[in-house]
Amino acid sequence: ESASQKYAIISIMGPQSSGKSTILNKLFGTRFEVMDHTKGRHQVTTGIWLGSCPKAQDLMVLDLEGTDSAERKQNRSNFERQTSLMALTLSEVLIINMWAQDIGRSTGMNVDTLRAILEANLRLFNPDSKTRILFLIREQSPDETQFGVTPAAELQKNIERVVNGIWNEIDRPDQFANTKIADLFDIDYFFMPPLVYYKDLFDQRVQELYNRFTNPSDDNYYFNTSYHFTKCVPPEGLYTWTEQIFNAITQDESLNIPDQQKLLSAYRCEHALNEAYTIFVDETQTIEKIVKEKYVDGFGPKLDEIVAKCVSAYQETANKYDKEEAQAKYMSLVDKIETQIQYLFGFQYKHLVEKVMDLYQYEMKQALPRGECVDNLNEVVTRVGESIRKFFSTKIDDCMINTENKRFLDKETYWQETQKRLREATKSIQLEEWQKLCKENEALADQHLLVEIGKLLRKPTEKIWSKISALRVEYHGKILNERIIRKLSNLMYDELKLKERIRAIKDESDTLIINRCKKYCARMDGVLQDRFDQLFNKNPDTGIPRTWDETVELDKIFTSAKNQCLEILDLTQQIVLAENLDLGLQEIKLKLLSADTTDDIRQDFLRFADNEYRRAQNNIRNANMLGGGILPQHPVTWLIFLYFAKNEIWYMLTNPLYLILFIFGAAILIIGYQAHTYGFDVQTIVMNMVQRGVNMILNKLQEFQRMQMDIQNKGQRKRGNQRERPLNDNDFDPDNNAPDIGMSDDANLNTGTRR
Repeated sequence: ESASQKYAIISIMGPQSSGKSTILNKLFGTRFEVMDHTKGRHQVTTGIWLGSCPKAQDLMVLDLEGTDSAERKQNRSNFERQTSLMALTLSEVLIINMWAQDIGRSTGMNVDTLRAILEANLRLFNPDSKTRILFLIREQSPDETQFGVTPAAELQKNIERVVNGIWNEIDRPDQFANTKIADLFDIDYFFMPPLVYYKDLFDQRVQELYNRFTNPSDDNYYFNTSYHFTKCVPPEGLYTWTEQIFNAITQDESLNIPDQQKLLSAYRCEHALNEAYTIFVDETQTIEKIVKEKYVDGFGPKLDEIVAKCVSAYQETANKYDKEEAQAKYMSLVDKIETQIQYLFGFQYKHLVEKVMDLYQYEMKQALPRGECVDNLNEVVTRVGESIRKFFSTKIDDCMINTENKRFLDKETYWQETQKRLREATKSIQLEEWQKLCKENEALADQHLLVEIGKLLRKPTEKIWSKISALRVEYHGKILNERIIRKLSNLMYDELKLKERIRAIKDESDTLIINRCKKYCARMDGVLQDRFDQLFNKNPDTGIPRTWDETVELDKIFTSAKNQCLEILDLTQQIVLAENLDLGLQEIKLKLLSADTTDDIRQDFLRFADNEYRRAQNNIRNANMLGGGILPQHPVTWLIFLYFAKNEIWYMLTNPLYLILFIFGAAILIIGYQAHTYGFDVQTIVMNMVQRGVNMILNKLQEFQRMQMDIQNKGQRKRGNQRERPLNDNDFDPDNNAPDIGMSDDANLNTGTRR
């Protein structure tokens, strides 16, 4: 509170025409209207007048209408009571102006008014505030030896006796039963000489009284008390305050001045609250617009500055009023501001989380290996998490607001919320690493397990399943446990989830084995045919294709090869893998081929085997014929062939070109026949070569066709451009420039060429 906001109100009351306005004008320099004595005694001041004090800036005075007025005929006593209560409520010093010769008279001493003042003060009493009653006795002669002059001391005793008598007579509440009048009032007395007869002394006494009001060094300074300024309200609230008090008095309500003061404080503080909050809303509009779109750097300091400005504006007004009300409204202001800040911070936090998540994803991407599962995910997450926590702490500190509310914008709470998002992101990364680990297991299984199983399936034997079981145990023991499960144990799974994942990866490995076996069983007819070809058409020991002639035991070889293939078919109908308790591998028994499928494969194989058998028979029979069965065998056939081909044979023998071509063709046929004899598929080789040649010719033709079409399109565009060129006057002007003449010559040349 500044000094300009502190003031004390001084009231004066007393009989009409007792010089109240005159003494106020002389004391404080006010300009209240005074009585014109030439017109006789009459009412001058009506109601209550408030005046400032030019000679004392921190004082204001109330000039009350005089009591015992002849002009106020109706309801005079009630009005006097109301004005005296008004003065008692507002004033720190209440001056009761009376003449010395009226002391002892009920009307002149305002006994009824004093009684009303004492009774009202019991209701108005505030232990933090007292009222000073100054009995200002006028027209007291300084020469007390004169006849008819009562000494001042006796007059003071008379006043004290009257006041104490009133105090003892009034009904007091129980809490004031033992209370003395001095506990409610500070009572003082001041005597003034007659102005007409002792003007100089009168002015001297006025100055002495003035010093008591204005000079803190005066021994009788009236405001050197603990309750000084306790009744003042801020100047801008004085009108509302006086209006409330006067309405309560005129409505004859039971006055409660402290509550009335709180009402005024509540009203003014509420107004200050709204003004301060309006400042906050205006100042945060720009921040609100930006924060809805993106992260705001310096969010906290910017809002701190705005909040400090709002609080300062509020306190500038509110600190002038009741502290409790000001504090209550301050808390309301803080609550409204924090609610709006919470709304804005929601957007800021959203953008902050986005930054945190982007940084987390980036750092995890940089830390994790590409194409394979990480060795220790827990270690990577811990290291990156520490970096993220530091980043979050730095950013959230920049977003925090300075407030005494420890629960408002709690950093730890927001970090816990952010951790939930980070855990969700970690679960996604964990799932990706699990998928990588599954692919890594597939690659290792294909390299170390499935390739070997494929070799066994291509050449199946009666021990195929025992060998595959051994490969399975070796893979699980050396590869899966040492590489895959070791990484799996560091993927941040809990104990139950880890056991589930280990079981899943083992089952997946077994599924790969089963799928590979099913793949080969799906083409079992081809497997049997390949195996039969190896056993029947080739020497099992050397792998060299057989030469089919009379020395070969065809039936024995056929029967042995067929029986071995049928045994393979029976063996591969069901997969059987042994269990291993040490590695936690269960026994697997799974039927690969149904009965119907097996019968179909068997019938197809037998037909294939019979065809191979008949082919071998034909090869043996043709081996004993001339030309391997290609040339005619009967002599008559030779005679007929030579008779009809004699001319062609003679022409070929006499023409060197045909002779060379014949020898070259015969050599090719002989080589092809020998290759076919040793097991080469000559027909397929020739057909492939022919197909390649045809494809090459077709490609060349297509390329040639495209080139021709491009040439035609270019020619059409060129002719179209020539037709679209607009003619102008220069084309027909004989005095054209050189370039136009040249163009004309070209045109004539072209025309001549066409002719």
